[in-house]
Amino acid sequence: MVLTKEPCIGLGIGFFVHGLFFARMFAAVPKEPGVRYMDRLRHYYPVSNYSAVSEICNAIYSLFSCVLVIADTYKTGSDKFLTISFTLDTFFCTFWFLNFFVGFYMASSKMRYLLSLQAFVDVVTVGPTFIILILDATSDSSENQVRDYEVLKIVRVLRLLRLSRTFDFLTSRHPQSGTSAVNIQFMKMILNLIVALMVLSGFFNFLVAQQDIDWGEGQGHLPFHTSMYFCVVAFTTVGFGDVTPPDALGRLIVIAMIITFVCLIPVQTARIAYLISIKPRYNGHVSIDKGSRHLILSCDDCGIPSAVVLLKEMTRHLDRALMPHVVLLIPCEASEAAKALILMIGGESAATYLRGDARSAQHRAAAHTRLLTAIRYRPPPLLPLRSAKDLARARLERATAVFIISDRFAADTTAQDGTALVRAVAVKQAAPDVRLFCLVCHAAAREQLARLGVAPAGVVCQGRIVQALAAHACTSPGFSTLLTNMITNSE
Repeated sequence: MVLTKEPCIGLGIGFFVHGLFFARMFAAVPKEPGVRYMDRLRHYYPVSNYSAVSEICNAIYSLFSCVLVIADTYKTGSDKFLTISFTLDTFFCTFWFLNFFVGFYMASSKMRYLLSLQAFVDVVTVGPTFIILILDATSDSSENQVRDYEVLKIVRVLRLLRLSRTFDFLTSRHPQSGTSAVNIQFMKMILNLIVALMVLSGFFNFLVAQQDIDWGEGQGHLPFHTSMYFCVVAFTTVGFGDVTPPDALGRLIVIAMIITFVCLIPVQTARIAYLISIKPRYNGHVSIDKGSRHLILSCDDCGIPSAVVLLKEMTRHLDRALMPHVVLLIPCEASEAAKALILMIGGESAATYLRGDARSAQHRAAAHTRLLTAIRYRPPPLLPLRSAKDLARARLERATAVFIISDRFAADTTAQDGTALVRAVAVKQAAPDVRLFCLVCHAAAREQLARLGVAPAGVVCQGRIVQALAAHACTSPGFSTLLTNMITNSE
């Protein structure tokens, strides 16, 4: 048996290495009293380094898998090459196999996850490898093994579809990088085109090898550069005619390819046009009538869930007609969560989204580092942190109040508190008399805000609340149960 021993070794090593990685990830989830492990995992994993490493491995494995396909079009028939490539396949597939079940475990809706494109790609690209490995282990025919290996060629190319997910993840990890949503969408369109061309090129190569036909490069042989050249020529409707599909199946596939590209490009360009149309609105100013009230809510995109809770409480206790206009000052393009928040408040008539930050760009890094140190050791220095442009766009001088929110589910809550302190300094220097409210995670940040002149009643500290509840539970048994029942009944 040609392909049995080495792939099994790759399978064992893959499960050991990748299993250890995911086990460490599950063990690293921070403890939060009163919060279920599943909720903590769902909030921790997307912002942790484990998710970044996972997506980077996903991209590297997908690209390397495609490289194996390209190399195979120039070096075929070698048992050694088949063995090495199949061994690497099994190693890669152990990661995708475990990653699939981790995603399924964390999914809030299991059925929706199973019906998603991500799950489909996982099943289609991982399942055949394990099936072929089992079949080869029970078969003595090397011809069957090589034939099964040919099936993996198209499966490997399909793995490039994962790159779009990795690109979305990496761009969402750095929403403050300054790259606009228009540029991101344009790069995503280029990536989708490249992935589609690569997938189709691999498919045509697989088709030629399976049907043993001649497309102009020899019987049953089509190098990858030739298949890529054919796809580009066909897609651009140039049609030189030097490489042509001789059979009906190949021509039908070419027709489907052209129709797909004709539909794909307008959809992508329409998305770019939409982002261009809304860009002036997000980069504009707040239009508030004289005498009207408005409040400013400043946070990162990851802090939107906390903002949702805050605004829900406001709308619960205030009549919607008395609710002040809400200005969301967030340093990235409006995400789906931000749009949902605007709809919850009452639409664009009740809320305005501004892409900006209370921190000035030139002082963000230095001030952030100093204030992180200040949380632990000394009072924060009063640096010239005003971002006059963004604060003026939000009409800070006329604001009823400013809310600064830290994300309590972030992997580094101290960094979140440091960012909140920088924003508080900037707001206080720009408008000393404005009412400022802060939601922070640690008691040390609360003390620093008090030194800045923020009233203690305007600071909500999660760590202090947890400590107080624990103390009350010790002195008054049953207090935590009573409080839980009251909260449950109020909801």
